[in-house]
Amino acid sequence: MKNMTLAIVFGLLVGLSSVAEAAEKKKERRKVPPLTERVYKEISQAQLLIDPESVPVEEGEEKPEIEANPQQALADLEKLLERRGINSYEKAQIWNTMAFGYYTIDDVDSTIRAYENVLKETITEAL
Repeated sequence: MKNMTLAIVFGLLVGLSSVAEAAEKKKERRKVPPLTERVYKEISQAQLLIDPESVPVEEGEEKPEIEANPQQALADLEKLLERRGINSYEKAQIWNTMAFGYYTIDDVDSTIRAYENVLKETITEAL
């Protein structure tokens, strides 16, 4: 009888575990709006202006001559945020890049504000 009770309890625990796993998988399948190519290119360009050393290059390739200009990158990103049709995920990525730009120029208050704006977007799970 004791073994049977243990088997039942074990079976219930396995069943609850399966339900929890199914719920977790369902949560993982959450749709994330895409990052459009246009927005991706503009964010990438801003990252290059913020930190030219972050330019990925192929082996044997020379890095392009890009002069750092974080203020220009931040201005470009502000304009990008004002565009119509920017989805929540794109906004979060823009704010995240802006936080990096503000951090680069040692503007702590703006860095914090930018990260707060990332968290305000509805898709931060994807970040």
